[in-house]
Amino acid sequence: MKDKDLRMALSEYAGTPDYMKKDAFIKSMRKDMNDVKVSGLKMVLTQARYIRIYMWILSVALLIVTLFSSGKTAKNVMNIMTMIMPFFAGLGVFEAMRAKMYKMFELESVTLLSGKGAFFARMVAIGSVQFAVITFVSIIFSRSMDSGVIMIAVQLIIPFALTNTICFILERTSFGRDNVWSCLAVSGIVFVMRETIKNMPGILKIDHRVFVLLAAVLLVLQAVEFNKTVKMEKLAWS
Repeated sequence: MKDKDLRMALSEYAGTPDYMKKDAFIKSMRKDMNDVKVSGLKMVLTQARYIRIYMWILSVALLIVTLFSSGKTAKNVMNIMTMIMPFFAGLGVFEAMRAKMYKMFELESVTLLSGKGAFFARMVAIGSVQFAVITFVSIIFSRSMDSGVIMIAVQLIIPFALTNTICFILERTSFGRDNVWSCLAVSGIVFVMRETIKNMPGILKIDHRVFVLLAAVLLVLQAVEFNKTVKMEKLAWS
């Protein structure tokens, strides 16, 4: 029997679940778990164990490359880092939303931590490491390139925060929730936008304070959109 035939046979045998009963079961489980108290730190540490190792390897790799970049190569490495940032952000959102890609969202909805915000915990765990990497990289490159920490950080934060902001908005749409990989497409679009804007004539003449302001605005927008996404996750089966 072919895999396709086996899947069809299993589907016909199992039948279609009663969505009303399933919904009632999930709500009852979430109600029973409301009395169980779980600290925010425990949530984050628990969910961090379920984040795939490639996210941590990528973070460590960026740190190692930064440490071993000399004064002569620092500028080129820094440029590569800014090019990577959209994908660094996109992969983080993708990993936090992975349960939807594997159709495990409903199962997560009846676990203790999902009732308290599993998406929030995963995103905080990933985001904390990502911002630590950005801070570390900014400090190291500011010494190697004789440039200010803030300006180095701004170059990394703008594509990173823009990608996160768009991904959070997209993931709240029906298309985004059904196509979790779309956040990586957003990363590609932000990458192309950055390269296009970077090569525009006169871009280097813009006052640096404009870029600092833009980075600050994007960080605020990222926080706002993240909060909206977390609220949507908590209300999904309430």
